[in-house]
Amino acid sequence: MTRSDDPRYVLEVSEGLRGHGQREIAIGVRLREGEPPDPIRAQLRSFFDTVRTLASQGRVVEEGGLTELGASGFLEPRIRGIGYGAPQGGSREVPGDALVGVLLFEDEAAVARSTSVARILARLGESTREFPFPTLSDRDRPSVASPRDGESLLATVPRVSVPELSLVMENGTLVLSAGPGAGPKLANALTGRPADAGFALLTGRAPRANAVLVWRPGQSEPAAIAPPGSPGTSLSGAMLIVAPGQTSDRAQMHEDGFALLVRDETWPAIEAALIRGTAFELPSEGLGLRVEHLRPGQHLPAGGVRNPGEIVLLTPEEAIRSAIAVEDLSLYIQRLMTALSDAEGVELRVELSAGAPRLTWVTGADPRLDASVRAVDPPAVRGPVAFVIQKPRAI
Repeated sequence: MTRSDDPRYVLEVSEGLRGHGQREIAIGVRLREGEPPDPIRAQLRSFFDTVRTLASQGRVVEEGGLTELGASGFLEPRIRGIGYGAPQGGSREVPGDALVGVLLFEDEAAVARSTSVARILARLGESTREFPFPTLSDRDRPSVASPRDGESLLATVPRVSVPELSLVMENGTLVLSAGPGAGPKLANALTGRPADAGFALLTGRAPRANAVLVWRPGQSEPAAIAPPGSPGTSLSGAMLIVAPGQTSDRAQMHEDGFALLVRDETWPAIEAALIRGTAFELPSEGLGLRVEHLRPGQHLPAGGVRNPGEIVLLTPEEAIRSAIAVEDLSLYIQRLMTALSDAEGVELRVELSAGAPRLTWVTGADPRLDASVRAVDPPAVRGPVAFVIQKPRAI
């Protein structure tokens, strides 16, 4: 389906892939001066037909996935891969629950294959100043691959991809979040792995993250990208390198992710918590580590906010997904929770619609708090969405 009539680019979004277990895919391509859009539209639609055929056979692509192309490339010989990432929320053109396919040059596809797609997407986000990566592919841009990419530790260790897991560093703690389906997929991926062998866990981008790590060979200190105005308080990483056989436990930043140096008995306990859906906390040298589990559609557990409280959805989840991208709603709730970070014993009902939001204090109304929450800009919605924020009094 064509999602834009802008003469500067073509943007196509697949239709009907979800019925085959495949997330819908959006691919945008910037047009060169005088270039006709119809041939590109036709090739994108043909590509979606191929994806549909593969998905019907159980071969689906996920966040962090890579489609490698032959010598003839895609659209032109230089394009040898398509990397898939999750957009930051949704828009009129790109649904928030779709994957975005980004066109990669041959050397970029090679780096994505030997390390991670997320690494290339973050570099593209940095070079174009778009967070977390550009939705529109520019075929005339310079490559973001480096001849020294093989020096990365990530290129030398076995890699396991579980995009249902995400990593975010908040308030000095590394939070490893497990979404629905993460446990069984992780268990299957790690079957047969020697207990003393190191490996890299490739994760999805945390939807609540407001900054993303970026790494290039030769970099001397951590670097990250963030959207305009972001406080950068929730820093997402693309991978967790697990190194057992240590004499103590330590979590730290490494390249565009994190490293977990642990005793032989520590990782099995973390793995069991992820697979069984149980809580786990690891006080360690450097960063602390916490395992948390998310319900379907949930992206905002504590998030480092003191006395975080509870979110009670009053609108069915299917209706919410039709009305707004989950990531956009999560970001709005996160900002409300920040405004209420010092509040106790309050309950706020929030109703979003096409007009101004309706905020109703069920308990604990306070002029200062009321001004704080009303200062938070609400997201645009396509239908009514209601929820309650409960902040119990500390005991």
